[in-house]
Amino acid sequence: MKTFQIILSAMLLFSLTTAAVAQSSVLRTPLQQQADKYEMKQSMLLQWSEGDIASAVQGLVAVGTGEVFGISKEQCQKIFDYERDPDIQSIHRELGRLSHETPGGAFAENASEETQKKYLDLRVELNNIRRKKANDIVNDILTPDQLKKIEEFQISTMDTSSLVSPGMFEVLNLSDDQREQLEEIKNKLKPEVEKQIDKIVEHQFFYQDKVNEAIGDSVKGVTDPADRLKIISEILQKFNEKYPGYVQGTTEFLESGRILSNNLKVEMFDVLTDEQWNRMIDLIDNPPDQVKKHFEIFRKIRDVNTSKDDDKWQPGPNSWKPGDPIPEGYRQQRSKRRFPGTDNQSE
Repeated sequence: MKTFQIILSAMLLFSLTTAAVAQSSVLRTPLQQQADKYEMKQSMLLQWSEGDIASAVQGLVAVGTGEVFGISKEQCQKIFDYERDPDIQSIHRELGRLSHETPGGAFAENASEETQKKYLDLRVELNNIRRKKANDIVNDILTPDQLKKIEEFQISTMDTSSLVSPGMFEVLNLSDDQREQLEEIKNKLKPEVEKQIDKIVEHQFFYQDKVNEAIGDSVKGVTDPADRLKIISEILQKFNEKYPGYVQGTTEFLESGRILSNNLKVEMFDVLTDEQWNRMIDLIDNPPDQVKKHFEIFRKIRDVNTSKDDDKWQPGPNSWKPGDPIPEGYRQQRSKRRFPGTDNQSE
């Protein structure tokens, strides 16, 4: 059940940071759905392959815990300023024009292939520009200390990530040789990761479609993240009662992702020196105060409608968060074996 809660929390964050959270997905045309799925796939693939500090920051701001990491209210307000960028606004206008070029626009049954291709290409371009602008503005307005805290947060909460990104380990001061090794691992496992991302996208869109239908206008005009999450949590409880088989299906779906994620972790962990490994373990077992505070706040919001004590995250090393980000047995295996080369051996 805790495994399900992990992805459930991630989906809630996705809902809160999506402008269309209160819109029914039935309003999306097949072309829009195709573009939405492609955008999500590319975003996840880029986030995995290159890392994406902006997504982590936006998620924290969306649930109201940005200030826990020292991000001021003024900085929080600027996080999404990139949406007003002239390049982004220009693409939005062009997408609007294409949508009305023929009766019904690019979404009409009689829309030309050329118009539909232009629309899809622009959606891809918009996604790429938004991602770049978002990362630029985050790196511009946050201090090195704030960025470090976010990077440490990503390591500490590794278990809540669908896929572990090589970029997450940068905070451990990687060498150029280690970066090359991680790049080789990334290229080797990329085909498997793409397949899993396809599954995640299809799964999440099915879930989001059903949830959006249930949400309707219930969060319209609700700006407080805690209030929005409370409303959505109540709806999700009813949703899970209505689709009891879906929860079981979710668990089965996540198993393939867990196996792939563990394979990624093991290969990447083997690249780390003992010093880096110990630093990573310390961030996981003894997370920084701001990480604990974030989950304390998030837990209170999430547990408003949860009555089972065994479903709550407990304080203390190895138990304050759900699950263990280190694959079972790996810690013991690593402590028993010596790595080739003097750089990976304990003094």
